[in-house]
Amino acid sequence: MITPSEAQKIASLTKKSLVLSDVQRQLIVGTMLGDGTLEKNGRYHRLKVQQSVGQKDYVLWKYGILKNWVISEPHYQAVNQSLRFRTVTHPLLSKLREEFYSQSTKVVPKNIDEYIQEPLILAVWFMDDGNLIRRYGTIRGLNINSHSFSKDENELLVDKLKYFFGLSAAVEKNNGGYRIRINQSSHGFFRTIISSHTIASMQYKLG
Repeated sequence: MITPSEAQKIASLTKKSLVLSDVQRQLIVGTMLGDGTLEKNGRYHRLKVQQSVGQKDYVLWKYGILKNWVISEPHYQAVNQSLRFRTVTHPLLSKLREEFYSQSTKVVPKNIDEYIQEPLILAVWFMDDGNLIRRYGTIRGLNINSHSFSKDENELLVDKLKYFFGLSAAVEKNNGGYRIRINQSSHGFFRTIISSHTIASMQYKLG
């Protein structure tokens, strides 16, 4: 087991050589649109990834991509039966936090056009927050449970999905917030866009 002092030394050495690859950056952006958190730790910020134990494969997949940014492997949180890991603290992550937060509130970044066009980002966002809509045995579309964003932000995201991909989508009220509905007519096309970037254990979400 790594002691706190050893972890600090490893983190210090690691940070000097760290850069974000395109895949790592897209993974983090997709995670931030979804369930991810960039939390302050000292001077800069680190990414926290946490999912229920039922999504172990998904956590390990994210960990595998970000492994050179992480000191400790994912570990079990008994209090909420989840798996969690954190990256090292880094100024590059603080720069991303500036895009995704206003004060302490997560927001849709101003440069969302740059991100929304990347299939991997869409896939991670959907794996984090998406689900299949099925009624009476028939697929009726997909939801992206984007409740952390305001109505206006959700409408902006829908506009981008329509503009860049031609998806039929809408914002709907749900549980006191708002989420995105991808309509039945666009289900197959959305699945085509992200399926190759969706891990095997998450394919069920696409139908």
